[in-house]
This record gives sequence, C-alpha cells and structure tokens, in this order.
Amino acid sequence: MNIKLRILSVIPLLLILSLVCFTFINPSEQLLSVARASHVAADFNDVEQVESGFFIRYGAWVRDCFNLDFGYSKINPDVTVVSIIGNSFPATGSLIIISFLIVIGVSVPVGITCAKYKNGWFDRIIKRITFVLTIMPVYWIGLIIIWYFHVSLVENYFIFPALAIALAYVPRWIKNIRNLFVDAFGQDYVLYARARGLSNSKVMDHIIKNTAPLFVNDIFRGIPQLALCMVIIENIFAVPGLGTLCTKALLNMDFPIIQTFVLWIGVLCIFANLAFDIIKYAITPQHV
Repeated sequence: MNIKLRILSVIPLLLILSLVCFTFINPSEQLLSVARASHVAADFNDVEQVESGFFIRYGAWVRDCFNLDFGYSKINPDVTVVSIIGNSFPATGSLIIISFLIVIGVSVPVGITCAKYKNGWFDRIIKRITFVLTIMPVYWIGLIIIWYFHVSLVENYFIFPALAIALAYVPRWIKNIRNLFVDAFGQDYVLYARARGLSNSKVMDHIIKNTAPLFVNDIFRGIPQLALCMVIIENIFAVPGLGTLCTKALLNMDFPIIQTFVLWIGVLCIFANLAFDIIKYAITPQHV
C-alpha cells in the first residue's frame, strides 16, 4: 500500500462528503431552490445570494466550516450549533471511553482464554453466551438492564449505558480475538518458536505482533456500528449526549444541527479509516 496515495485519497472523500451535506442538508440551499421555483427572493436578507453561483455559495459555506461557523440552531436561534454540540460531547466522550475500556478488559482475556482452551468447557460456555448476546438488539439489551437493575434515567449516566454498549460489542470481539489466536497458535512461526524453547510470554509477544493489524482493523471498522449504538443507547437511558441531540434535531427539523452532525460523523469515519491504514502499515511486521 502506498501510504502517500492513501493520505491524498482523503481529499476527494472530504469533497464528496461536503458537497452532499451542502446540497441535500443545508437549509439555505433548500430555501434557495424553493425561491427559484416560485420566483421569490424577497424573503432573503441578501437578494444577491439567490442569483449567486452554486460554487460561490459552496465556497462560502466551506470557509465557514473551516472557521467552525456552522450557524445557529433553528430551535434556539440565539445559540450556535458548535456550542450546542460542544455541550453534548463530554457525555458521549465519557460513554465511549468507559464502554471501550469494558470491551477491551473483557474481550481480550476471554478471547485468548477461549483460544488457548479451544473446545473446552469454558470455550463452550462463552460460545453460548456470545450467541445469545449477538442475536439481541442493542435497544433490548438496554431495556433489560433498566428493568433488571432498576436504573434511574436521571442518574447513572455512564455506567449502565456503557455496559449496554459493551454487551453489544463484546460478543463480536471475543469471537474475532478467539479466531485470530486459534489461527495464530497453528502457524509455523509459533511452532518454530516453541521448538526453540521460547517461554510462553515470548511466544505470545510474537503472536500479538502478527495479530495486531487485524485487531486494529476490527476496532476501526466498528466505528459506524458504535455511532449507531450510541444514538440508540443514549436515547434509551436519556443520556444528554450527541445521540440524544441528533434525535431531537431530527424530530424538530433542526437542519443546522443535523447537517453539522452528519458532516462531523463523516469526517470522523474518513479519518478513522485513514488512521487505521497508517497504524496497520506501521505495525505490520514487514514494515516494523
């Protein structure tokens, strides 16, 4: 993989994303289309904006985006979109960190243990548990946690919502980690390392180095699913985060917030995939 070309490929992706957000979600652009169709331009503060070219308006919008000027909320005209999203981000960020720590802390040791004792009693039990959790929708997991632990929607902003997200992720990660290590245990380099009399810790170091790119792949490829889980769980537990904010914006047709949210999520996914490719390139044994 040519890492320089991969970095340059971000530019057309960002261009397409910005064009989609500006054309289909930008409320001003929709109003301009209505104005042209009805030959009405008097409702706009700047009449020349109606007659200006598409790319002039697009360029002005991109300039505003670089200046973090995403306009004002439709529901709260005195509050900027950036301040509204900024107030909601800490809750979502804390939820992501806590759920990620739970997922890593559970899935890595359990997955490795299942691989080490393949088809043993522990592996069979974990297979059944992960199967049940896999077929359960994330909103169902959240509702069961609320019912079982009698969770108050006013308190416990982070622990129980993070647990619900983790339970939705853990089965997939346990399965993937187990399969990675089962495959690695049968590789020639592992057999050769054991034949040389290396300790289990040294053998495990070799396995981790070779499986790290695939593990990183699983982390970054799961970002879209994480965003979807976040929206659902935040609404179920009434967490004042980005997911709840996005839902309220959709219900209230608050286009500036919707546009900014879609743009930021798209940018996050683009750069997350870029970061994945760079990290994978850096930690791949051939390049280390």
